[in-house]
Amino acid sequence: MPSGFTLRKGKHLTGHTQFTQHSFYLADRKRVLDVPCGYGRHLIPISKNRDAVGVDLSQSLLKRCKRNIIENKLGTGLVRADIRYLPFRNDTFDVVLCLNSLYYVEPKHWSNIFTEVNNILSKDGEFELNMQMRSNVWAAHNGFGSFVMLARIVYELEKRAWFKRLWGLLGFRTFHGLYTFHTTQHSLVRRLEAAKIRCVKITEEKRPLFVCMKQSM
Repeated sequence: MPSGFTLRKGKHLTGHTQFTQHSFYLADRKRVLDVPCGYGRHLIPISKNRDAVGVDLSQSLLKRCKRNIIENKLGTGLVRADIRYLPFRNDTFDVVLCLNSLYYVEPKHWSNIFTEVNNILSKDGEFELNMQMRSNVWAAHNGFGSFVMLARIVYELEKRAWFKRLWGLLGFRTFHGLYTFHTTQHSLVRRLEAAKIRCVKITEEKRPLFVCMKQSM
């Protein structure tokens, strides 16, 4: 473990949302990017003692997040952007968080996302993400095989404009978020290393947190 790192675990309450923050904390690191930030579940508590920016592609989620920021009397910045194409200059942030999100993105985009993160991180910057490790085999053994298959079919169909229109006319909400992509720890670490990001800690949980550092050149 690099010198200067300490593992902490603290609970924060924001409105009706409580979350547990696992973090390697460096006292001099204050510029934080939360992507995607959603309605601010993690962004709001972090913004209370750090300079933070939230990014999300969903306009509706950004509106909810803005309301939460105003209610908490914070000056947090929000940017609408795709996680695959982050509109920031190199070396902008000390910490980038990607929590409860990456497994909704197709694996073919992960390498590009990691490269984007590496570019915007400052020297020896920190990247934290958590990831589903559950496999489709596990789901099948636990009786969810058919559901997983249906969710994937709907996921693929929703890429087609005609299906999205039909889905809307029928009054259904999107099923896009029901399908998640899984991987192994070894595979994810290899992708991170290929983008010059070094994993320094993996928590032992069902949805492990990967704490990583930008490799010094």
